[in-house]
Amino acid sequence: MDEAEPADETLSREECLALLASCSVGRVGLSIDALPVILPVNYVLDGERIVFRTGRGTKLTAAIRNAVVCFEVDRIDEECRAGWSVLVTGTATELVGPEAEAAARLHLTQWSRRPAEHLVATSMDLVTGRRVGPVLLDASQSGADQRTRVPTPPGPGPISKRPPTDSARDVMLRTP
Repeated sequence: MDEAEPADETLSREECLALLASCSVGRVGLSIDALPVILPVNYVLDGERIVFRTGRGTKLTAAIRNAVVCFEVDRIDEECRAGWSVLVTGTATELVGPEAEAAARLHLTQWSRRPAEHLVATSMDLVTGRRVGPVLLDASQSGADQRTRVPTPPGPGPISKRPPTDSARDVMLRTP
């Protein structure tokens, strides 16, 4: 067998929802002055919507104007060239009143030290996903039908058992 090359697998909506539910950090993509911006958020899947906390600023502004946003979550192992990604497109809205009170009871962690007193929900109008995993090529044969897929784990956890590396914070502290 030759070196592995990536192979794509389209995920069903149910698989995408299971992967979304298994994570707590994702990225919200939105537009500011006609320019794309992608921001990390802690979130929770609440039925057919994604809920996250935010303070005043970009994400809240998008929610107040009911902007169309995208939301992405993934797990990638660059060494193994394997992983998965889920992309959701929907409308962001600020939760107020009884909706906000109910959402405030969700298990929604916050990592940032900045105040995040507003709750935002994103509808899941379009949900797509794919899994990318290595494919071993048989050197004695050619053609796409000679590929053997190496399975990748379905869950959100680490794809390989590599030793832990320095955190981004540790690396940033050492950078001059």
